[in-house]
Amino acid sequence: MKFIAATLLLLLSPCTASKVRNNLRQTQSGSAAKSSPCPDGVTNRFPDALLAEADDGIFKLLGKVQAPQDGVFSNFPQGQNDSLTTALKADADFVIGKRWMLKMKVINDGDHNRTFGFQGGGGSSGGFLTFNAAPGTHVIDIQDNIASADHTEFQYRGATGCTQDANCDQISSGEILMSDICLAPVVCKSFVCPTPTATPRMFKLLDDQIGSSDAECCELRKCKAENVQCTPATQYANQADYDSRAGYTKDECCTVKNCPTDICNETSKWSPKSGTGLLGSTVEECCDSKECRDWSCTSAPNSKWKKKEAQDSGDTAKGSSDLECCDKITCDSFVLPYQMRTVFKMKANAAEIQGDTLAECCDSQMCKDYDCPDNTQWKPIEGNLKAGSTTEECCEKQMCSTFNCSKSGLQPKRNRSSRQGQSDEECCELKFCKDHTCSDATKWVHFSDLSSTTDVDRRGDSDRECCEPIMCQVAVCSPVTAWKPKADITNIQGSTRDQCCRPFFCGDFRCATDADGDGVGTKWYKRIDTNAYKFQGSTDEECCLPKYCSQYSTSAPTEWKRKPDKNALGSTDVECYDQKYCSEYCCIGDNMILKPNSQNHVGSTDRECCLDRRTIG
Repeated sequence: MKFIAATLLLLLSPCTASKVRNNLRQTQSGSAAKSSPCPDGVTNRFPDALLAEADDGIFKLLGKVQAPQDGVFSNFPQGQNDSLTTALKADADFVIGKRWMLKMKVINDGDHNRTFGFQGGGGSSGGFLTFNAAPGTHVIDIQDNIASADHTEFQYRGATGCTQDANCDQISSGEILMSDICLAPVVCKSFVCPTPTATPRMFKLLDDQIGSSDAECCELRKCKAENVQCTPATQYANQADYDSRAGYTKDECCTVKNCPTDICNETSKWSPKSGTGLLGSTVEECCDSKECRDWSCTSAPNSKWKKKEAQDSGDTAKGSSDLECCDKITCDSFVLPYQMRTVFKMKANAAEIQGDTLAECCDSQMCKDYDCPDNTQWKPIEGNLKAGSTTEECCEKQMCSTFNCSKSGLQPKRNRSSRQGQSDEECCELKFCKDHTCSDATKWVHFSDLSSTTDVDRRGDSDRECCEPIMCQVAVCSPVTAWKPKADITNIQGSTRDQCCRPFFCGDFRCATDADGDGVGTKWYKRIDTNAYKFQGSTDEECCLPKYCSQYSTSAPTEWKRKPDKNALGSTDVECYDQKYCSEYCCIGDNMILKPNSQNHVGSTDRECCLDRRTIG
């Protein structure tokens, strides 16, 4: 039974009908200058074909109905090709989980409260964008998440506060008039982007984009867009992900070029200079000038090195590492005993493995190391301690006769004793859809029990036959510093962050000033994951702990003075101290005078800064 679109107000007195019509038209004329009833320039998704069928933009609903849940706009226009349901089904933004708005003016000229809304979301009481129209004139302005996409309809949902049985679920003592209808997705214009308190960042608000969450509406400032300069080039370099990295400061966007210890090992003439926090990228800046004859090959357990023969003969070749002065002992020189070749085999890359023992150079061939194919049809032989390397030797069949179907809607397939498997797909078959439970409530919504085309019980044996898919929405991926939408997210089925989003794990994050990637920088050190918990995020505040200069002391107090900032981060002389120059020092000893060019000498003692004038020729 559908509502009747009436051009004559048959059930109202002429006086009452005229009054209602005039009031609504006066309201309409007051907003005639507006190009759309939707705010912020949002495109109205309410079909133009329906508006063309209305009387002066007013939908009049009157007449008797047999029950609630009848379509409101099904007879506007005549025929179904341009109906509201058809238009929304074709709308790419009308999907489960996305937030929409509904605005309209409503006059209820009857005696009872009337409820309207979209059906969907499961059960007879489900629905969304639902509102109650009490007697009188109202402006409806609501928002809600879409709960059903392909199988929804805007319906009359029934009366409330009704005491007369004859009129509880029908409109017979008046009419409902609807106008100025706006139906559209919510846009980001009024959304407020978050601001982390530890390190404030400015987000770019995507005003006209459809959405209602920080993941849809906000965009972090990026190093490249902010044109952060990692200079000078001998001391700083862009982070590896500089072009896409979030941040706007040097610490966030750049990596420090501290003098690395391995730069001195690249040649045979250098060893690292002493001191911390020294910046530079050349051997001249970072190293002091060494020989292989002074080097002893590492002999600790699991360190397989032998001195090069040339070094034993007194060769004066330069070097200061095992790689330069020693030869590796590799597994290709290891001989596997013949009697053990049935249970062991040489590793495939033996020539590349450093070692000279059975454990280092060989792999065992035991059933415990063999993976049985297809766990639902095979399982390891109990005990699994025998030697072997084939399915027949190391595995036994699993038959459907020992498997119980996991759901009440499944029944065993015939010939269970001769069927191999341990899963519903292999051993069971489905009954009617009404007996089927959707496999994952985060991915599926159950269809109605009856087929909409035949009105008979729906049959099926899978989620795709009995359930409607829920597709991922970008809004799930929040906060944006810890989650990122997976590629082609709208084509991924699901509704949870684990299904729809890719996590940023701190294990993949390098703290600012961690130049060598060992987890310890001069200003931050990385949080350590446990077996039970992994830290998640993509910022120093989420993934790292600060190192304060107040916890660091220089080993050369006569050459450095602490910087005044008590909250400064760092753990090197350069970050936490300023150099003391001799030009600021007064010699104490008799006959002592400052060294020439004292402004270029570092120190604060007579020994460092002064000369005995009597020794000057």
